[in-house]
Amino acid sequence: MPTAELLLDCRNTHGEGVLWDGRSQRLWWTDIHGKKLWSLDPETGAAATHEMPARVCSFAPRARGGFLLAFAEGFALYDLDTGARRDLAPFEPDLPGTRLNDGRTDRVGRFVAGGMDEAGGGPVSSVCRVDKDLRATPLFTGVACANAICFSGSSVVFTNFSASSMLSFGRPAMIDVFQMKLSPPSLGTTNSTGAPAAAALSVRAPKYGQIQTSSETRS
Repeated sequence: MPTAELLLDCRNTHGEGVLWDGRSQRLWWTDIHGKKLWSLDPETGAAATHEMPARVCSFAPRARGGFLLAFAEGFALYDLDTGARRDLAPFEPDLPGTRLNDGRTDRVGRFVAGGMDEAGGGPVSSVCRVDKDLRATPLFTGVACANAICFSGSSVVFTNFSASSMLSFGRPAMIDVFQMKLSPPSLGTTNSTGAPAAAALSVRAPKYGQIQTSSETRS
């Protein structure tokens, strides 16, 4: 029977966004409210933390070096060695109660991230995509809290649940990230006793086929 093993007693305030970076051979994640970016060498158990200037809600390493970060307030490029930050686009500046949340890189190296209504839990936020030219493109709105983002082919699957009603979250939806067309929700249930915060599609799932994703952005 599978068992869970403690890798690091990091005691994060709000740990999220765990990903494996093959280039650095390290496991990375963010402590959102702790304003830290963490990494771990699973072979040696050595961990490193980087103090961040704001809350990092999701992120991706860049093929050119550095990171693309989804700060709570917007997208930015960031160099961990120098602390240099280049802001790319603000996120919903007209909605002060929302922030960016979960995000992941698609199979061609673009970063897709969704927002959440941190103030009221209503469906007022959106999902955006950062393209290779570093422009942020809104995909659609009506999101209360985008989470558990993962990809299959040209589609992104995510859950959209309300912070005010954890027992009745929206079913995962699919959107074609090339044509920006939203498909009807097709997975999950609205009567769950939990709210999914992470996900991965099975390579054996006939409905979606093999996962096609990358940890790096190609910007």
